[in-house]
Amino acid sequence: SKLNLISCHTMRKFLLALALVALFTFNHSRVLPDLTIPEDTTQEAIPYHQYNYTYDGATLDHFNDTDNRTFSQRYWVIADYYVPGEGSVFIQICGEYTCPGVMPTRLYPLSLAALHKSLYISLEHRFYGETLPFGDQSLTTENLKYLNVESALADIAQFIDFVNANGTDYKISPNTKWVVVGGSYPGALSAWFKEKYPTHVVGSWASSPVIYDILDFKMFDTQIYLSANKSGAACPDIAQNLTT
Repeated sequence: SKLNLISCHTMRKFLLALALVALFTFNHSRVLPDLTIPEDTTQEAIPYHQYNYTYDGATLDHFNDTDNRTFSQRYWVIADYYVPGEGSVFIQICGEYTCPGVMPTRLYPLSLAALHKSLYISLEHRFYGETLPFGDQSLTTENLKYLNVESALADIAQFIDFVNANGTDYKISPNTKWVVVGGSYPGALSAWFKEKYPTHVVGSWASSPVIYDILDFKMFDTQIYLSANKSGAACPDIAQNLTT
């Protein structure tokens, strides 16, 4: 109904406002800036050009000083709205999928970066997409021991250090402020990154972050059962037999 559409629109703006407050209240002493929430975040309203690059110095094992192996990590840069010396850098963490950079259907973070004259970077997660440390052998049991949260967080820190030291093309200095962005699993990474590497970023935008680990997550199976049961009482049993 029209009322529901209005309510959804209002709720979306409300949630975005909450995200902005969380983003800019990095500590209790900081004063909130005068923020404007973008009304239109369509691709037509926020045109952009993104370019794909590869960082070839990503460390495979950040916690073993005797292991000097590296791999190539993909990233994307959008500089359409960046003003060196004024803007910051937003780094979007991609998660358990092939990273496309910024998607035309998810432009809220980019719209905020554009509003604040910031550079926007998307970083592909190790072991996903084309960021495969061992090529077509990446998914073996032996090699998957390098796929973990601690290594993913260390990758982000190393990448930020790399850009700060080599960002002359975009006139980035070591004093440039960074904001880390993510949703769902990358949202959890975003929150954990600010906690573990507090000096690398001034803020974290963690959207729907799954920050609480549940070892035996029975609720997921319950939802599958309830959904399957709508197709008939036998459907849950068939699904269970397929997975046992």
